[in-house]
Amino acid sequence: MKNKNYFILLVLFLSALQIKAQYSFDNVLYGAAYYHEYMPYERLDEDIRLMKRAGLTVVRVGESAWGVFEPQEGNFEFEWMDRILDKMHAAGIKVILGTPTYSIPAWLAYKHPEVLAEHAKGNKAYYGIRQNMDFTNPTYQFYCERIIRKMLERYAQHPAVIGYQVDNETEARGVNNRDYFFGFRNYIKQKFNNDLNLLAKEWGMNYWGMNINTWEEFYPRDGVTSPSYKNEWERYNRKEVADFLNWQCDLVNEYKRKDQFVTHCFMPDFHNIDQVESFRQMQYPAINVYHDVQDKQDGQRIAYAGDFVRTVADNNYIVMETNAQGIGWDARTQFPPYDNQLRQNVYAHYASGANMVEYWHWSTLHYGQETYWRGVLGHDLPPNRIYKEFTPTAKELERIGSHIVNLKKKNRAAILYSHDSYHALGFMPYTYKSNYPIDMVHKALYFQNIETDIIPCDKTTDFSGYDMLVIPPLYVATDQLLLAIDEFVQSGGHVVMMHKSGYCNEHSAVRATSSCRFFRNRLCRSACGLFVAPAPGHAGRLRSGRQERLPLARRHQLRQQDLHPHGQGPHALRLLLRRQGLLLALLASLGRALPRQHQGGHAQFRLEHHRLRRHHPEDVRPHERTEAKRRGSDRRRLQGLGPEEGNLRGRALCGAHQYPRRNAAHQVLRITAGTASFAPL
Repeated sequence: MKNKNYFILLVLFLSALQIKAQYSFDNVLYGAAYYHEYMPYERLDEDIRLMKRAGLTVVRVGESAWGVFEPQEGNFEFEWMDRILDKMHAAGIKVILGTPTYSIPAWLAYKHPEVLAEHAKGNKAYYGIRQNMDFTNPTYQFYCERIIRKMLERYAQHPAVIGYQVDNETEARGVNNRDYFFGFRNYIKQKFNNDLNLLAKEWGMNYWGMNINTWEEFYPRDGVTSPSYKNEWERYNRKEVADFLNWQCDLVNEYKRKDQFVTHCFMPDFHNIDQVESFRQMQYPAINVYHDVQDKQDGQRIAYAGDFVRTVADNNYIVMETNAQGIGWDARTQFPPYDNQLRQNVYAHYASGANMVEYWHWSTLHYGQETYWRGVLGHDLPPNRIYKEFTPTAKELERIGSHIVNLKKKNRAAILYSHDSYHALGFMPYTYKSNYPIDMVHKALYFQNIETDIIPCDKTTDFSGYDMLVIPPLYVATDQLLLAIDEFVQSGGHVVMMHKSGYCNEHSAVRATSSCRFFRNRLCRSACGLFVAPAPGHAGRLRSGRQERLPLARRHQLRQQDLHPHGQGPHALRLLLRRQGLLLALLASLGRALPRQHQGGHAQFRLEHHRLRRHHPEDVRPHERTEAKRRGSDRRRLQGLGPEEGNLRGRALCGAHQYPRRNAAHQVLRITAGTASFAPL
């Protein structure tokens, strides 16, 4: 018995050690991606000297360097990276090492052209750009595995390395190779239990007589018009991306230390990735956030990214890339930030739950497609205005970072995001503009100062942690999901559901009966339930957070057909949304019912400066905005100015409000009870 107790204690002790050994942030990290292999001349020591002086704490390296690590097949050269890691460690700078699989070397494309992607209708990818391969191709994966194992064997124990990024901004990118199609066909066979009759029924394959008798007759994606086929193809794309990323995680996990993490970076608008399944093995998912600056900076894009990835991670996250200066694949969109906007954006990321912010990248490139996607340093490489703003921000974070790391949010409002509906409405659009307006919905909440989470709902049906759900057009939904929404309302929750919701089942086939049967009538009759356009002559008015009910006779006449794109429903609704702002008003009214502490972060972040503007009108210099408009936007783009752009002087913005330049440099983020605000030091 005593031996058994000792054994249990030993197991518990080892388990505790393992938990403790996972990477843990004790301070926020602030840095940039670094590419010494791109430098026009040797300057590693000088770069590290400038990094140390600026207070930079982390770099990402290696994710684009397969052809440098392996310039010829089987010929590996790691000495150049050894030198970088050794010097970074000596300087106290942490390193995230990327697996370089998103950009294949030239010899691989030459020897094995079958790894290059083929696209719809005979189009194909060529060498000369990144992400041009069929990521499921066995030959490609063989060489991927080899370079990953070689790198991990060499660097897993290096003390500078705190984590690994697998691949980069992965999605299917239109892959349509023959083997990829065969994989899709096998996926369909498994999903429908090898039952062709069931497939034909769910997809409506008798339409135009396109029913099939054998699996060999199952036709490729190229000429397909069936919405059911198209949406299942998109699901397969997401599944394959998730399988690919988890396969790389499995490889890295064989070598990494317990105190190292694995991550992957994606973009907020990547609708072709199942983030939940892709991040299943990742402790800190990463996101790349690029956004407007100058007069268009309002923080919404940063909040949108954080609200999504934070929910996906159910944890804190890291920002692997964001803009330091002007961005773009050419010189037409060069808008560097105003003074102090860099600092403002950094705190916006941390306030959303980020534990790390990195810029892309340390120094601006002198060649290649991204020559004008500018980094912290400009083309001439000495310290500039951005570097001089980075430095005090980093010093400030060194002092207060331990107080803002690992921030948690408990929001009571959530937006349901549906991958299936996004794609299905793209296949069957109802407008020439945004068919799945999730960005509009988020803005409606953000500018009403309602903090929100964004929940991928294709597989999630538990919403009990929220008081209000806002649902963009849920065009494709399972019965289970609709019933879960109804149960949420029956339990006292508020729901704002947009047009065309519940219209199709999970196979993208229009339901033959009204979706209101799932909602036990209550949800179909209340504005805090199904959001429908009022009948002609009955414009929606708000009373106590609810839209005025329609006349009883009209309510009983409401059927799914009322939401048909050729009827009154969505057209009238679009007019309401765009001309009368009814959704905005409804959200505002419902938002007032939320507890005050759940409306804070975005509001305080913006409105504190609005008060400063009112209290110190002499600091605003109102003529500056008028003068800027008179000169025209092209004068502010600073196209190709290079080193001279460091001379730009502007005003830092917060939302649409200009806040005083003299006060902007003397503020620090205060975070209390889930809210964020600036306050004078």
